[in-house]
Amino acid sequence: MYGDWRRNKNVYVSKWKDKRDVLCITSKNHPKIVSTTNRYGGEKNKPIEIKDYNDFMSGIDRSDQMVSYYSCPRKAAKWYKTVLFHLLDITAWNSYFIFNKKFGVRNTTFKQFRDLLIKNVIGLPIETTAAELFKDKKSST
Repeated sequence: MYGDWRRNKNVYVSKWKDKRDVLCITSKNHPKIVSTTNRYGGEKNKPIEIKDYNDFMSGIDRSDQMVSYYSCPRKAAKWYKTVLFHLLDITAWNSYFIFNKKFGVRNTTFKQFRDLLIKNVIGLPIETTAAELFKDKKSST
């Protein structure tokens, strides 16, 4: 069963029940049910707008997931500072993704890549550890 949908000119709003209610707004497709396969080969009937979303948005979902794991832990009173740090997080993830695609390096994690990126930007030797930085800071005071 599809659920419920409404139309205003060429804009469709639909509601579909999977594990929970899913609301969609689309102007691309007329709501209809299509057969899809999951990664294990199982078939399931879904609305075409859900199928399109799943086919084309997995990279964005993965990006959001990874950025949430290793985000800049900053809380700012000004909204634009929060947006800036979020954009920096997304830029770091996109750089890591392109690095893996271009060079095929799979043994470097996102966290390791991010640490190397930070060290290169601020001009630290790659071998430097956080313990060494704090040790040097304590001995110089």
